[in-house]
Amino acid sequence: MLYCSVNGQQTNQIDVRDRALQYGDGLFTTALIQEGRIQLLKEHLQRLDAGSKALQIEVDLKSLEIDLVNCAKSYKEAVLKVTLSAGSGGRGYSRIGVSSPTVIIQVFDFPKHYHQWRSEGIALGVAKQKLGHASVLAGLKHLNRLEQVFIRQELDNLSVDDVLVLDIYDHLIEASSGNVFWCIGEQWFTAKITHAGVNGVMRNCIIEALPSIQEVEVGLAALDEARAIVVTNSVMQMAPVKRYLNKPLSVEIATSFINTVKKRSDIN
Repeated sequence: MLYCSVNGQQTNQIDVRDRALQYGDGLFTTALIQEGRIQLLKEHLQRLDAGSKALQIEVDLKSLEIDLVNCAKSYKEAVLKVTLSAGSGGRGYSRIGVSSPTVIIQVFDFPKHYHQWRSEGIALGVAKQKLGHASVLAGLKHLNRLEQVFIRQELDNLSVDDVLVLDIYDHLIEASSGNVFWCIGEQWFTAKITHAGVNGVMRNCIIEALPSIQEVEVGLAALDEARAIVVTNSVMQMAPVKRYLNKPLSVEIATSFINTVKKRSDIN
């Protein structure tokens, strides 16, 4: 970790009563820093705003934006993580008596393998762990991420770069830490994020850039005819898939999709 602050003070310690630790009562977002600037900052702030309203956590986003902009200036290429907790205290699950929210800002090294993934493509498998339904939390990047921990444990023991993840009804939802887009014929698709999964910042930017993308609720069989697949998140941005299970895919088609998105958006 390159940097960490808690409520504006440079430290890596929090109150053990903090509700992020006790109950996962909070949310986070992860962004890319390039040349001292946070990529898609407006969209990340909008995510934090929407998430904090959904979880009823009051945060001064204007002050937070100033802190984030100043923090990012010191880094050429890095990963920014912002965590918002409901605060410390309360009795049991109740928030009565809870202090003001906790704001944690962290900066990490950029994962260097992302450069290779973006240029050469990745190999994609399928996770056994499935996502439960929780409509009130669907789409939010909340702090309850045990399903993703189990998915990552699976991935660590597989000879692929990433995995697709299904929900409990076997609908395709996302990748281990990103969203997924696929091409059948000339049409691009992505999974609906209605009952499970994370509605990623990069996902929304791509859909805004290419409104013709169809959001669908399908199983893995839908990928049998896929010509190309792209996995996305706000740090890696967009990576083509060169192989799905034992099936080779077109990196060229995926790269063309990625380049089109870049031309029509603020994604570098």
